[in-house]
Amino acid sequence: MKIVLTDLIILQAKAVAVMFCAGVLVESLWQLKKYAKSRVWKCEKDKRHIIKVMGLIFIESLFWVVSAVIISRFLYYCSFGRLTLYSAIGFFAGLILWKKLCCVILKEVWVEKEEAANLKTTVRSSISIRPESRGWKKGGQRRLKKKKK
Repeated sequence: MKIVLTDLIILQAKAVAVMFCAGVLVESLWQLKKYAKSRVWKCEKDKRHIIKVMGLIFIESLFWVVSAVIISRFLYYCSFGRLTLYSAIGFFAGLILWKKLCCVILKEVWVEKEEAANLKTTVRSSISIRPESRGWKKGGQRRLKKKKK
């Protein structure tokens, strides 16, 4: 049995690959938008709440405009702007796989660092309080007993 790749199959495979790349790019922009929004919200220099909110709205609208342009350009490149089932499947596959692969790996690295920091804090707090003092100030335990009597 001989497998023959027709021009239609080649065009469809190209469309799936191009839209897969579009999905990866849009998901990368989504992560960049999320990072930028967190940086704007945590900014301590600007105390005015309205400027922070306007910055967040600007970032959000910029993401959606750029994403729409990217998707339309990729669609035009792969199939002259025709939205087909296989191009939509390629786009969502790129979106989901990039999120699962990239974000899960980065999240695991951050969790390990946070656990290490928590362990260091726990060790510091257990060393700073001597076991014999049990956290009481000098004479504080005796005063408590006197009040109970």
